[in-house]
Amino acid sequence: MMNFSINIASTFFLLSVAFSSMNGLAQFMEVEQEQDVSNCTLTMFQNDTNAYYACLTQYALQQNWFPSPIAGLFTYLDWNGFDGFWQNGAVLETMANFCHYGNNTRYRNVLVSSWRTMEYLLKAYWPLPSYDDEGWFGLAFSRIYEVTGNASFLQISRNVTDYLWTNGWDSTLQCNGGFWFGGGHLSKNTITSVQMLSLTARMYRATKNESYLAWANLTLNYLVKSALNHTTYLVSDGIADTYDCTQRQNYNITYNAGLFIGGLAELYKINKNDSYLVLADKIARATIAYNSKDGVLQEYCDWDNACQHDLDGQMFKGIFVKNLRYLMDVSDNSNREFYSQWLQNNIKSVIKNSICDKRPVSQCNISYLDGPSKNPAEGPIFTENWLGPFDRATPMSQTAVLDLLIANIKDGVTCKGPGCAFNPELPPIVKLHCSDNPCPRHYACCAREKGKFTTCCQPYQTCESDGGCYPP
Repeated sequence: MMNFSINIASTFFLLSVAFSSMNGLAQFMEVEQEQDVSNCTLTMFQNDTNAYYACLTQYALQQNWFPSPIAGLFTYLDWNGFDGFWQNGAVLETMANFCHYGNNTRYRNVLVSSWRTMEYLLKAYWPLPSYDDEGWFGLAFSRIYEVTGNASFLQISRNVTDYLWTNGWDSTLQCNGGFWFGGGHLSKNTITSVQMLSLTARMYRATKNESYLAWANLTLNYLVKSALNHTTYLVSDGIADTYDCTQRQNYNITYNAGLFIGGLAELYKINKNDSYLVLADKIARATIAYNSKDGVLQEYCDWDNACQHDLDGQMFKGIFVKNLRYLMDVSDNSNREFYSQWLQNNIKSVIKNSICDKRPVSQCNISYLDGPSKNPAEGPIFTENWLGPFDRATPMSQTAVLDLLIANIKDGVTCKGPGCAFNPELPPIVKLHCSDNPCPRHYACCAREKGKFTTCCQPYQTCESDGGCYPP
């Protein structure tokens, strides 16, 4: 757990000046230039290049996209350009991970201020909750608890876990159980089940409540029997038919496999059963082989450049590598080295092919959904395809690369210097109402409970009298 009592002071900025033609990673020359503690330096992180680049990438993410100009509409912290509630949860786990692996306390205020009650999380998806979207917040809050020791985050993570089990688990055990995708109980996507594999295991480790371990084992049984291809060890996206229980034949959505191996790593921490690591290694290697081009991870929408328009898919690779690091943390030296080398190959490609770091960086194509940031644009920024070329940067593509860089920070890296505690105050969030005309063009403003909760309906939705956007 991190100690968040470090004071903020001034420091010096380390300017990167050249890129290596051999491996695509930057070579650095120190230029002492008085700056404030917002800046990242290589020496802060004991010359760990991945930690340094992660620091720069996180700073650019926050400067360019946080908070959204219309954050006052929502019941959760909102980044400008995330097209969904779920992404605002997933990025919190990424932020917590950089505190942990980079041994720093940067942006602690973002983590602490992200706490929400269950009521507010459920209101984000009125009238029918999307169970996997709630799951991202459960995972993030559990990780924030692990990193900070703040027990309020453990409690809300328990609340999310309990809610999803009570409302989402198919207690009839049709198709061996599994979690429904949403409140309508119409389909079973794999994602909620793999989320809950990690969540229930984490909750057991934190509380020693046997119910969580029992739930984890039931979830694992479902995944092994209904989501895993036992010939290829690829992970299906879900069940095609909840009556005959056939698997969908799409195995190229990487975050399913990522959370599966992350959950197996969590189970291994409980009883040190090597069979969990054996299975996780088979799934990880199969996913890498099936979804890579020239040794670089590709999402299902990267193959035809459709990820430019798939704002969900832009974050999936980051979720895979985030969970691969969790597996590496409990793996033997041989497997860990294999994964580390593969991650570094991806990092080399990203730094060489997917980056834009022009001066000023505003010359790069930065995508904003809710209007430009009030902050000056900062780089480096990254596009969605890790093979390049740079097209545009979104908060989704930026977060995925941040996950990649964090995943291969060396063990034992420490952060030294006042920049390690850079922790700006959150700008005040002013509550917005429909009378403020806050929604983007073609988005309808929708209010319920006398304006207590307000949201923007997608262009294909209409705002109904109950304050819900339909179709959900």
